[in-house]
Amino acid sequence: MRRSSTTSTTSRRTTTARDIDVRIPGQVPHPELLDTESLRVGADGGVEAYLAAPRDPGARPGIVVIHDASGLSDHNRDVTRRLAAQGYLVIAANLFDRVGGSPPPGDMKEVMARLQRVDDRVAIADLRAAVERLRGDERCDGRIGAVGFCMGGRLTLLLATEGGVLDAAVDCWGGRITRRSAPLDRSHPEVPVERVDRLDCPLLAIFGESDGDPSAADRAELQHALEARGAEHRIVVLPGVGHAPFADHRPSYNETAAFAVWDETLRWFAAHLGGVPASR
Repeated sequence: MRRSSTTSTTSRRTTTARDIDVRIPGQVPHPELLDTESLRVGADGGVEAYLAAPRDPGARPGIVVIHDASGLSDHNRDVTRRLAAQGYLVIAANLFDRVGGSPPPGDMKEVMARLQRVDDRVAIADLRAAVERLRGDERCDGRIGAVGFCMGGRLTLLLATEGGVLDAAVDCWGGRITRRSAPLDRSHPEVPVERVDRLDCPLLAIFGESDGDPSAADRAELQHALEARGAEHRIVVLPGVGHAPFADHRPSYNETAAFAVWDETLRWFAAHLGGVPASR
């Protein structure tokens, strides 16, 4: 299926995949077959969250979608629905909710400011609450995976090293994972790659070959840590693309790479959670 759309032009607007005739993987042909719900998860009033599930009966694995720097945007809600259409119970939480909400689209200065204010420990607590929301749902069979993009990839790696939280994880170009790319500070007290010795679930990591963060050196350091841990893992490097090739709301979208990301992710979850092994 092809999708195209146009939006009003402003002085700050850039062309994205949605402005041209382009294929997007996993589009939902029958949204009426899904139930969706807005809710909150976490302590102290919680954070905004979005849940999607197939309407057909039966317990199924759950997946947590961990958003990129756009927050709980239309794109990330759409990804949540796409995974639900594959048969999973899926939730996404807005980790920017405690620092002023999702940043304005296209305002990179504010994006970086809010990224810096997101405390890893608070974000992980909210993600654990999302996991527990899935596990407590009668539609979930108890098996839980997570997939994260950009900042969400980094947080996926942290969540997968919490111990007993996830059964499978997919890190899509999570940046700031080594000391060279992210010095420690009060909000980010640990280096993700240095926690890999605590990883206790299979990890799929997907990177763009020409991405600068995570860089080739970051990828190599992660691979070395995974091999030292003896962890079940797969590393996929997408040739000729940079950061965020799956993000159809950004100019970085790459159709070929996006379909590869989708298929790799579905196969990983099918192998380790159960579900369909390839795109419908």
